[in-house]
Amino acid sequence: MKNIIVIIAMVSLSFILSKITPWWSFVAVGFLAPFIVKRAAKRWFVLGSASAVIFWAMLFLFKSNYEIGAGAGGLSQLFGLPNVVVFFIVTLFLSAFLGGASSWVGNSVRQAWLK
Repeated sequence: MKNIIVIIAMVSLSFILSKITPWWSFVAVGFLAPFIVKRAAKRWFVLGSASAVIFWAMLFLFKSNYEIGAGAGGLSQLFGLPNVVVFFIVTLFLSAFLGGASSWVGNSVRQAWLK
């Protein structure tokens, strides 16, 4: 239950920050979250990955709803992907790695700082 609350808080904060900062602010949220809540390093990778995937899926679907032809469709053609769905899946994997890595590094920095 605590993990779900952490994920919801990270997604909410990432979404709010994305309105006033660039889209990659979810990485900063993932890095700073371990300083507030104490969890194991493996768990932080999973929490960061889950929150990044949820955030990125919401952001992708909201942005692509308005500009499906120009935005995601154009980028999928630029990278040689067959359609927008494949582009969506690839970007979800990338965001999961970025979110998980940033949370794991944040936890490692917090542990090193406390020693």
